[in-house]
Amino acid sequence: MTTRWSPRTAPTGRAVAAVTFLAGIWLPAAPFVLGYAPAGEGVGGYWSDSVTGVVIAVLALVRAVAPDRLLRLSLVNAALGMWLVASPFVLGYRARGHAPEAIGNDVVVGLLVFVLAVAGALATYQRRRAGAADRHPLRGEP
Repeated sequence: MTTRWSPRTAPTGRAVAAVTFLAGIWLPAAPFVLGYAPAGEGVGGYWSDSVTGVVIAVLALVRAVAPDRLLRLSLVNAALGMWLVASPFVLGYRARGHAPEAIGNDVVVGLLVFVLAVAGALATYQRRRAGAADRHPLRGEP
């Protein structure tokens, strides 16, 4: 039996925003926790992760406060997630000693943020459509 994604089964905007917020908070802490703290050439990657993480966390926090509004913030977070996936290669993490940890962290967290942002945007869109159908029964079924 397959379950169709509906407003009832879709993840809530607040739950998605909460996990995205945690991912954003993780990014500036990860170099110290995973042991690849910035040194020399790694400073650019560290600052990219730190700034990107703070922006992701702030946008997720705003989405958690108003989950049915500000849909575009999820799209910004999706773009930031893709930046995290690309940044190790754009910024040349290969030159650092702890490159595998840094690359792995950025790719995994970037994909997580991207998937969560898209899921949050889709959930909001589905709820909006369901709400519009409830208000205008001639437009279709909820």
